Amino acid sequence: MRVFGRKAKPDNQEDFFVRAFGANPEELRRRGLDPQAMALAHIREGLEKEGRSSVRFGVLLAAFGLAVSVATLVGGLHERALTGPLSGGRNTTGRIVSADLLGCRGGCEWQIVVSFAVPGRGSFSFEPPHTTRQPVVDSTVNVSYLPSHPSTARDTSDVANDGTTLLWISPLGVALGVLCGLPMILLDRKQARS
Repeated sequence: MRVFGRKAKPDNQEDFFVRAFGANPEELRRRGLDPQAMALAHIREGLEKEGRSSVRFGVLLAAFGLAVSVATLVGGLHERALTGPLSGGRNTTGRIVSADLLGCRGGCEWQIVVSFAVPGRGSFSFEPPHTTRQPVVDSTVNVSYLPSHPSTARDTSDVANDGTTLLWISPLGVALGVLCGLPMILLDRKQARS
């Protein structure tokens, strides 16, 4: 009999004993050993090894889920901090004076320059973080600036880059770890008790 171009080995009890213990059951009995007890111990050892690897995999999945969760949470909060109003700042309206396309890998990014006027202080310009929404030159944007230092300003109208997407991904990382990793660990513990 051939299986995938190779000659198939007959899988019988004697072959198992020879492969696992180096002797057939009769030879083991002659040596004063119990072949059935040895086979059960061999099977139990294999199941324990398999259980340990499933626990390791479950712990690895849980750790991966937690890492994804923490990374997306930190990234989302960072993005939200870059696009939210400044503490102690004033709000005004600015205009996009230029927009440069930086590239399109999986989505396009633009670098814009926003100009706004502060009464009695003149006009100021700043470059907010890259945006993924296509900007329109001469369109208006919401600006938050510090009255004591107007060159410190933010574009608060860029809701596409406010980190909300990353904040929604964060619970999915926890769910991945809990829903996939934890059952593997608990199932192994349940099997170990029985």
